[in-house]
Amino acid sequence: MLTVPFMLLVEGFFCNILFRPDATTDMGFMAVLLLIINSVATIVTLSRKMEQENEPELGKYVLLSFVLRILVLLWDYFGRNIFVLPNSEADAVGYHNAGMSYAFGSRRGKVDWSDYSFYLGYLYRLFGIQKMTAQFINVYLTMCTILFLIRITKQFHLDETIRRTAIGLMCFLPNSMLITCFTLQEALIAFLLMASLSCFTKWFFEKNILFFVFSILISLAAANLHIGGSVTAVIFLAMFVFLNNPERKFTLTVGKSILAIGFVVLILIFFSTSGSGLLKKINGKELSAENIVSSTTVPDAVTDADYVIGFSGLPPVADLVVNSPIRIFYFVSSPPPWMWRGPGDIIAFFGSALFYLYTIKVAYTAFRDRKFIEDSDQLKAYFYVLVGVLLLAALMFGWAVSNTGTALRHREKYTCMCALLFAFSQEISLRAKENKEHALRNGIGRRPNLQR
Repeated sequence: MLTVPFMLLVEGFFCNILFRPDATTDMGFMAVLLLIINSVATIVTLSRKMEQENEPELGKYVLLSFVLRILVLLWDYFGRNIFVLPNSEADAVGYHNAGMSYAFGSRRGKVDWSDYSFYLGYLYRLFGIQKMTAQFINVYLTMCTILFLIRITKQFHLDETIRRTAIGLMCFLPNSMLITCFTLQEALIAFLLMASLSCFTKWFFEKNILFFVFSILISLAAANLHIGGSVTAVIFLAMFVFLNNPERKFTLTVGKSILAIGFVVLILIFFSTSGSGLLKKINGKELSAENIVSSTTVPDAVTDADYVIGFSGLPPVADLVVNSPIRIFYFVSSPPPWMWRGPGDIIAFFGSALFYLYTIKVAYTAFRDRKFIEDSDQLKAYFYVLVGVLLLAALMFGWAVSNTGTALRHREKYTCMCALLFAFSQEISLRAKENKEHALRNGIGRRPNLQR
């Protein structure tokens, strides 16, 4: 999959040499030409990759998903005068405009590694102002993210029907398909989070500590763009304590719990003293729900998409305990039916929120069924990792977000991990069912799992 990134570097070099682009250079024709060249190269690369993985059926899903995303990209570029796609304005336009400013405007020369627009600026300085190329890169990163999903599900030998369902959902969920086609940072952060999880999975199986270090470093790179990226680093460090044994069996003891909490505290201190994340935004205020919300929302930006929920007037700790489940629910389910404002919200609910709600349902069922799975089954331990990551992410964004549109966008950072949790939950319930049926037939308590 390195062919296309190498091509992009070469193309950027020649665009810079031939056109010497500035803010007034028209790069429209070149952007379309590069899109055609890079799309063909990506289709060839994906086809070969899926052949190497011996995944012809899933290869069809991946290629169709790529083609549909390119069509969305083209509509955003050429069809905006007919119909403006959801999520293609506001932040997407803001990032693009800020990127132009970094490239040729008032921000030129300013360095901000935590700003997605900063990277867009360097891209525009290299290629000229080619929004289409920036959008293509996001589409390409999304395809790489899907390949991580395919590889991880294959490593655990999940049931093929379950695999295809989970991967198909990731390929074709409407909201994910839209958001990953625009100049938004979600595609890049999702790619980094899944790359981090892929390295963690390699450590999980191969027991090479270098892969675990890489997983933490990549998580920190995602956290540099948005504090939400720190979720994987926090959970990986905690799970390292509980899973660092030859069998990868989840072992919970008082000593390990204290050590895991220590790791979490260290990383929270790190983010509170360096970077521009949530903890730094609080600016030394008391860690309470009110201060979290006031530090992460935009003043005077009240719209009909905003929601005010929960019980007010509680002490800080009680506020967090009582209102957290409510805020998590709204983050996961936004926009709920009673907040629908039109067709866009209905599509967003059925194309995104409903998937998250159903995943919670199957994960809860799997959590109950886990007792019918042997403790030595690595599937169970990995299930705990995914639950930890997504639960912490929901808790963090549940408090940091009070707007349905913002919730929709931030959820897409974790859609691929949610698809993984969906697949693992279904597999645990399937194996538990097989174990129970075997026990009934043979009159025994439990049997070792059938390894696929």
